[in-house]
Amino acid sequence: MLNSIAGGRQLAMRAIRWQAAAVAILALVLFSKGSDWAAAALWGGGGVVLGNWIAARMALSGKVKPAGSAFGWLLAGMAMKWLLVTAAILIALAGLQLPAVPVLLSVLTSMLAFILANSIRR
Repeated sequence: MLNSIAGGRQLAMRAIRWQAAAVAILALVLFSKGSDWAAAALWGGGGVVLGNWIAARMALSGKVKPAGSAFGWLLAGMAMKWLLVTAAILIALAGLQLPAVPVLLSVLTSMLAFILANSIRR
């Protein structure tokens, strides 16, 4: 086995930190357009960050599991992530009436930060 569960957890937490930083920077930049734009960016990107954190916690719980069970937890974590992201977007757009552009821009930014964090070698 090349990677341990602890190594996977460290990589996931590193990517989540990158995502949180990217969303915070975007919210600060969008604050120039107004506080509602900054709040929208925090809602959209925050939903993705929280969703990835929950998915990582579910998939990388620290216990050794059979392959089928591990795959099941991975799928459950991904389903929970996307349910949370969808709920955050719906709450931001329909419930709080926040502007759509910063919500979607922050979702895209946090996903790109996740990819970038996982593609850069240490």
